This record gives sequence, structure tokens and C-alpha cells, in this order.
Amino acid sequence: MNDREIRKTWRKLTIPFVIRLIVLMTAILFHRLGSKRPGSQTLWLFAGVLGAVFTLLPGFKMLKFRQYLKNRDEND
Repeated sequence: MNDREIRKTWRKLTIPFVIRLIVLMTAILFHRLGSKRPGSQTLWLFAGVLGAVFTLLPGFKMLKFRQYLKNRDEND
């Protein structure tokens, strides 16, 4: 893997992570500060849970890729 491919892979991993992190933070804020009706609270709670799950998946991929690069540098 050359430097260009590494940058491209990091970009592919960080953009979804950041977008889903923004969704998670928005859901948490709307859940805490939004309407106190049960329907809207439930909607934002489910959006927060979904955002958390979708944030963790690319996060784990980022950690694995970082570990791969670290191992590759040690072997060189």
C-alpha cells in the first residue's frame, strides 16, 4: 500500500464515522432538549441507538486499519 492508497482508505473510513457521529449527537440533543412527548422522545432514542451502532462499526474498522498499519511498519 502506498501513501495515496492509505490516505484514500482513511478518508473512506473517517467520513462515515464523522457523519454518523453528528447523527448520534443530534439524536442525543433532541432526545434531551426536544419535546417531552413520549412519541418524539422514543423516536430520538431509537435514532440515538442506531447512530451509536452505526458509529461503532466504522470506529472498529478504523482501529483495525490503524493496527494493520502499525504492524506493517514494524515488519518493514
